[in-house]
Amino acid sequence: MSMSTSGPSAIASGFANKLQATIIRSGMLKTNAGVLPRPSPSLFYFPGITSKPVHDATQLHWARVLEEEYATIKQEYMGLKSRQIDSDYKRQDGEHSLHHGRWDWHSYILKGQIQPLFAELCPETSRLLQEFNRQSFLMRDTPFSFSFFSTLHGQSVIAPHTGPSNLRLRCHLPLIVPQGGKTEANEEKKEGMKEGRREGRREGEKGGSEEGRERGNQGEGLQSAAGKDSSQSRPDPVPPGCASSSAEFDSLATLQARLPCGIRIGDQVREWVEGKCLVFDDAYEHEVWNLTEEERVLLLVDFWHPEIALEEREAIQKMFEFAARQGWMQGNGG
Repeated sequence: MSMSTSGPSAIASGFANKLQATIIRSGMLKTNAGVLPRPSPSLFYFPGITSKPVHDATQLHWARVLEEEYATIKQEYMGLKSRQIDSDYKRQDGEHSLHHGRWDWHSYILKGQIQPLFAELCPETSRLLQEFNRQSFLMRDTPFSFSFFSTLHGQSVIAPHTGPSNLRLRCHLPLIVPQGGKTEANEEKKEGMKEGRREGRREGEKGGSEEGRERGNQGEGLQSAAGKDSSQSRPDPVPPGCASSSAEFDSLATLQARLPCGIRIGDQVREWVEGKCLVFDDAYEHEVWNLTEEERVLLLVDFWHPEIALEEREAIQKMFEFAARQGWMQGNGG
């Protein structure tokens, strides 16, 4: 599928208010060779914008502001945690979970909707995100819009998947990153993690189940080429916060032994650094793991891709609003 708008011709004709967005049927050619990482959104593709797995956070105003507010955001998370609020990560009946282990969410924006409890308990974080919304950076009013505290507990992974489109950039602001290194897990749990990865890949090969699309819309997630062994070897682990080279580790096990808590986006392997934003395009397959005994906590925020013009964003939002009124978004992240 592909998304298009009436574009510059409407503006040139003096009818900018008539700009519309629509999803059109279009053939898409894909391969599963994994030689080169390519964006592969599960629902639709917006043409003509820069595509790369990881973006430079230092060049993005909103990422710099988030880093400046790191201490305040972390303090509010710790206060929220002390209240023992239940996670709002929920699976619908019959859906296949993409994660193995425990993954908690505490959401400010969930499928495009602001959650009042978060706004009440985390006022400064909410104020900051609302300011991003006022500045038209924050992706809010779509079924693919999310902002939440993401807590991935020890010995947990999120199974392979891609996001629904390339409209957004996903930002991780790490609040708590495990420092303890890999710990011994029992063989049953290890096998469960492997099976979770295999099932996630099977779902992706089918073109994405409802759950696969749902989690692609929502999660930090992952659809990994790391499930394939490679005859290539890689140098020793990348420094914290830095990208890997394009060569793969010889196996997922080797990667996780060297980096027990990390994320892979396309051919980029990253280690989170507390207070330093990681910005990536989740239209690329990506995966997350935490094989320590500690929690990994971050603030996840979805922002509009900066090359999508304000008029286009408004048209896209109106398209989704119309689809929701027609009942077309049910079971698809809406």
